[in-house]
This record gives sequence, structure tokens and C-alpha cells, in this order.
Amino acid sequence: MEIGTVLISKWGWEQTNIDFYEVVKATEKTVTIRQIASKEVESDTSMSGYVIPDKGNYIGEPVRRKILNAFGKTFVSINSYSSADVWTGNKERFTAYA
Repeated sequence: MEIGTVLISKWGWEQTNIDFYEVVKATEKTVTIRQIASKEVESDTSMSGYVIPDKGNYIGEPVRRKILNAFGKTFVSINSYSSADVWTGNKERFTAYA
């Protein structure tokens, strides 16, 4: 992974949360990432739509993560319930729960 790469994490229960991260430092085995804000680019309903990352608009402190490879994918573990892999550049669908 290179500096500037955007990662995406999709997670949730009865809803789909989308979190984006930007690689701000990289070594062969680790990356330092910062969560970045998202911007809604399309709305289906008041509780669903599409988002893209707002690159450079950081919402959190940097964290260091080990780069993992499994099932033909490269990713990082974010926490106990989510991981993030390289964002494809497409708008991403989110849903919310009242």
C-alpha cells in the first residue's frame, strides 16, 4: 500500500456503515492510516444513499496497522468487527436505522 491510498470499511447490523481511511505512512509490513470523512453524493431515501471519501478531511488520529493478505485480498484490521481494504473508486451505498 502506498501513501494516499484510500481504504474502505463496510460494517453494521441492520444497517450498512461506510468508513474511509487514508494511508498517511507506509512500510513494507505496516501502514499508518487516518479516518477521513465521507460526503453523500446521492440519496435514495432519508435513510439510504451513496457516499464517497472526502480525501484530506481527517476525523481522527493516526493509527498504525499491520498489512494482512488473505483470500487474494490485501487489507488491514480496524477493530474486532471490521477491516478495510483498498477502495475501488466507486460510490458506496449506506443504509441507516432509525
